[in-house]
Amino acid sequence: MDNRIHRFCLLAAFSLPLCVYYYTAAPGAFWEDSAAFSMAAATLSLPHSPGFPLWVLIGKLFTWLIPHNPARATNLMCGFFGAVGAVLFYLCVRKTLTKLSDSFPPVENAGRIYSAPTIGLTALGAALVFAFSQTVWLQAVRAEVYSLQLVLTLSVLLIALSLDEVERPTRFFLLAAFLWGLSLAVHPLLSLSVLPGFLIFGCFKSANWKKEMAKWGWVMLLVFTAVTAYLYLPIRSNLDSYFNWNQPDNWGRFWAAVSRSGSWEASAAATSTNVSYLNFMRFTHFLSAEYTLLFWILAIFGIVQLTHFLPKIGLGIFVLLLSNFFVVLWAVAFDSWNMDLLGYLSFGSGLAILAATAGLFELLNRLAGRLARLRPMLGWLVPAAAAAFAFFLADKNWARADLHKSFWPEKIARETLLSLPPRAVVCYSYDRFLTPALYMQGALGVRPDVTILLVNVFFDPVVMKQTLQRNPDLAVRVYRTKTVTPARMQKGFRAFCRENRRPIFSQLGEHLSHWEEFRPAGYLVEYHPQGVGMNAAQRVIGFLEANMPADADFLTREALGMEIHNWGAYLSKIGAVGAETLFKKEAELDSDNPRMWVTLGKAYFSVRQFRAAEACLMLALNFDPYWGEAYVLLAEVLLAQGRKKEAEEIQTEGAWLAPEIHSGLKEK
Repeated sequence: MDNRIHRFCLLAAFSLPLCVYYYTAAPGAFWEDSAAFSMAAATLSLPHSPGFPLWVLIGKLFTWLIPHNPARATNLMCGFFGAVGAVLFYLCVRKTLTKLSDSFPPVENAGRIYSAPTIGLTALGAALVFAFSQTVWLQAVRAEVYSLQLVLTLSVLLIALSLDEVERPTRFFLLAAFLWGLSLAVHPLLSLSVLPGFLIFGCFKSANWKKEMAKWGWVMLLVFTAVTAYLYLPIRSNLDSYFNWNQPDNWGRFWAAVSRSGSWEASAAATSTNVSYLNFMRFTHFLSAEYTLLFWILAIFGIVQLTHFLPKIGLGIFVLLLSNFFVVLWAVAFDSWNMDLLGYLSFGSGLAILAATAGLFELLNRLAGRLARLRPMLGWLVPAAAAAFAFFLADKNWARADLHKSFWPEKIARETLLSLPPRAVVCYSYDRFLTPALYMQGALGVRPDVTILLVNVFFDPVVMKQTLQRNPDLAVRVYRTKTVTPARMQKGFRAFCRENRRPIFSQLGEHLSHWEEFRPAGYLVEYHPQGVGMNAAQRVIGFLEANMPADADFLTREALGMEIHNWGAYLSKIGAVGAETLFKKEAELDSDNPRMWVTLGKAYFSVRQFRAAEACLMLALNFDPYWGEAYVLLAEVLLAQGRKKEAEEIQTEGAWLAPEIHSGLKEK
């Protein structure tokens, strides 16, 4: 009976998330890094540092399953790894609860209230809570590295929980070391963040010092063997791959790519801002909204009880959770619209779910000693509560994680490339629209005659060299500078437009200047020194009304809302009527995004529409009460209306929440 229930739970923990992930997965290339990873897997290219070699190589295998739609294949690959992660999490929870139950003193005259079936079903419920958390779900429906990282990390955790049960723990310890080394070839930062916690689990000594030395020697050898996957980067770089980020074909660029030295330096420089009260409050606001306050009370109680009954496991989980949360806060300012940060948080959220389950487990065990009549029911209350919470999370997160109708990235990229004249050059200012275009061209072969550029070609010598090698007829000037400024990009792009004879198109962005020289061309603008042409506003508004969706997923709404905003700014720059119409469309499309309301507030403030700017900033603070920049801007808006006392009150709040951007109020 126990084995049947265990097999049923294993099957359910895998099949239920897999079916949901399959249905809600994006149908093709998605925005930003997701499209870049799909393109890299399909073409064996090199995505942004650290290159993610293990993910790319495994992704290539999956693209053979659906060769006509490699993005769909890589999306489903992540769903498969997400389902495997749910199974591994089920096994981790089951093992932890079994150990915890065995450590409880039996209830007087009743024995133990938790049987193997109740423990298994409780672990299944916790696995479904884990699988349907948006931190995990959103990584399993689009091409991203985090579901594979979860599988490797949870495998190490499962082995760590089993070390005291096996006859030869050294062998399992070495297997864990190899798997951890493989995780370094997926996401080094997350792998390093879990090392202190895993070392707590692995602190056991062999019979003598020779065996201990041999054990750690094998650990280093296995980790080194695993990370040789990074040799893929210089090998593939020298074979002229379709896309070659950072070109790691020499030791300096290889080390810069693998270590992500630029990202680490940026995070280190921003440590005082990111690891701050403001960022912490935005982080905790998201966590409490995602899992409820009661959940976190149970999680804290669970960690305390695990540390009491199972000291090594409790301390290990506490250190793992603490290090994960610190990395999330340290990496960048927290934003629930940042999918990378939610991916960073996926393992930490799993640890919290495990701790909360253990907390409820122990709480009901204590109640069983006092409520004799309810003892038969209490053991089944934990799996029932876990199942109910899993259903609650699935219902709450479905709309946000359902990407099965998200065909807009591919649609826009395909229509854009097909609309261009022969041998055109298109310059993108944001990865969000660049990567789907690269996927369409590199993976599907759409318009290979078009040259696709990113604006960093005008300040990065490596990118300029790559561009000129493939397009020797282009003239590109690089303006070297330690600080990349819009003025530098504008100067480089304008010189590029003037010095090249090929048709030049561009996405709207900060690199544009002399707006009157660019006329609307669908999703892009085309360089035309003669002027924007007739009826520019009507053409822009008509095109956007015909091509922008009324309903889309939240990331598509944000991406297209920002494009609508940029077109509104374009109309303002060329002196055409219609900017306010587009700003209203932006607000209708992406109305629950605080970032959009701040951007819109800035736009209204710049044209001295103070009442509209005030309304936008108030809405931003309604969605995110810890957005310090919104307070500072709101204070300036109030002051511009002559409401000095209100402005000073808001200024005080803004200066406290965002001291790095506060410069004092100025009379308008």
